[in-house]
Amino acid sequence: MLGKYKLSIVLLLLLIILTASTFLQSNDLPAVVSALSEMSLLWLTLGILSVLLFVILEGVMIWHLLRSFQKGIGLYQCICWSFIGFFVSGITPSATGGQPMQIYYMKRAGIKVSASMPVLMILAVLYKLVMVSIGAGLSLFWATGLAAYFGDFLWLFYLGLGLNSFVVVLLIFIMLRPLYAEKLILKIERLLTAMRILKESPERQTRWLSAIAEYQQVIGFFREHKTTLLSVALMTFIQRCLPFLLIWIIYRGLGLSSVGILSLMALQAAVTLAIDLLPLPGSMGVAEFVFTTVFAAVFSDKLLPAALCISRGLSFYLLMIVSATIFAWVHFSKGKTAKKEYRDFLI
Repeated sequence: MLGKYKLSIVLLLLLIILTASTFLQSNDLPAVVSALSEMSLLWLTLGILSVLLFVILEGVMIWHLLRSFQKGIGLYQCICWSFIGFFVSGITPSATGGQPMQIYYMKRAGIKVSASMPVLMILAVLYKLVMVSIGAGLSLFWATGLAAYFGDFLWLFYLGLGLNSFVVVLLIFIMLRPLYAEKLILKIERLLTAMRILKESPERQTRWLSAIAEYQQVIGFFREHKTTLLSVALMTFIQRCLPFLLIWIIYRGLGLSSVGILSLMALQAAVTLAIDLLPLPGSMGVAEFVFTTVFAAVFSDKLLPAALCISRGLSFYLLMIVSATIFAWVHFSKGKTAKKEYRDFLI
């Protein structure tokens, strides 16, 4: 499994090196180090807790949804799957690899694809729906503020809003029209067979059709349990706000207080929306550029590079290190059986 993502990991490392070299060339390193040393340890600790809680909360939501119809699901397992999803999303363009990898490890734990797929799709829809709702609210009620901070790059925000809106509509359509999804999956299966990527297998087609039927049952279950969805939607909103809160924590930790918490969270939400679906692992490079453009009016020239280092360091690099460690531990915990299980997963 890890071998499949070697190219993505190499690309990520190259982007890290390129971004770091560009950053060091355009900033006074001693000044950045001096500014970083001014960060309060208490606020830094709160920042670390906020980013860890962001990933942990997704695990809690996976656990909450899965245990609604399948008993014996451990919270600890679900949190591990959440970190695995974060790591693989971070090394794949537009974060496309996280959910398939989560589905694979859930299957290793005995959870059917027909159960894990709709659960993760529900979380994806709610995640994107919260982002689109926040973005729409900002564009309606804070358009002048966005224009002032984004300047000539305001189009990035609206591009992100448009792409996320399209993804939400597409995911909802697949959930509400599973028969269309069934036809699409069968067409993809025939195409992959014609291209000789997959071997012809009537058994595989039967298993996929059975999985689609079970998928429809799970979706039907959640339609009848709206309170469960509402509770997860609330948790999604809280989870989604944690990375936005991080910028305020950094701002206060650097001894600043003139800009209010809501304005800072709104700006961070807009930045996140602008880079969310860009086809680069972790939005590397672009994230740093948009951050420095938008927050140039918030932090001084001395503190802006430090704020960027802390923000990206905690919200991406720290989480990638933690997630990679958990991923490796989970993957190798079963040793030699992993390769066979992955092959069975594809059949």
